[in-house]
Amino acid sequence: MKSEYSQIIFLTILYNLIWLSSLIFATGHIVGLNIDDNQLLAYILVFITFLTSFISFKIKEITKRRLMVK
Repeated sequence: MKSEYSQIIFLTILYNLIWLSSLIFATGHIVGLNIDDNQLLAYILVFITFLTSFISFKIKEITKRRLMVK
């Protein structure tokens, strides 16, 4: 069974994908990236949360490898 940490990271990434797709489809008339003043902050927040979850996952993976080697 997966650890709770992996499940939380998976749910965070899934939530970010949903958030990103809702931003893409929120333009109304044209489907695509619409970077205006209101959505720019949201795109930045999605990028930051993707980045932190990916880095967190990689750090956890590296520490698991180090513990296995010892």
